[in-house]
Amino acid sequence: MDNIPSKNIFKTIQIIYTALLFGVLLFTILGYTLSGNPTFNLDSDITFMIAIPVVAVAAYMLGNLVFSSLVNKTHRNSTLATKLTRYQSAILVRVACLEAPAFIAIAATFITNNATFLLISVIMLVLMYLQFPSKEKFKAAFDLGMKEKSELDKL
Repeated sequence: MDNIPSKNIFKTIQIIYTALLFGVLLFTILGYTLSGNPTFNLDSDITFMIAIPVVAVAAYMLGNLVFSSLVNKTHRNSTLATKLTRYQSAILVRVACLEAPAFIAIAATFITNNATFLLISVIMLVLMYLQFPSKEKFKAAFDLGMKEKSELDKL
């Protein structure tokens, strides 16, 4: 197998993931600075106080469910390039599910001037960081043969 396309796929996954991670980080910082000194207030609008954490937890669970589903649908006999492409799709879906509640929380901060919602955004950032794609996580997600593991280690 030619390692160049596979190597490009893995680097592309990491570059896109990094860009999305920094996008959420940037908007979290902007959300704090442009909200006009938001304060922590747990007595804020009860709708937001309940809905945003529920959406965040549901999105996290949905992202992991879809990730697992996409990974599990990949046949064991598929090529490494096919598995990397499937991994890229699964990673992008999972990160989108983490981004959505972060942006909703930032919007809620603008609407309510309550910094409590930025905590949700920070939690989503931490979860995104912890799930950063790596070769080890790829190996754990797929049942790779010895040949595929050796090819992956060369990337």
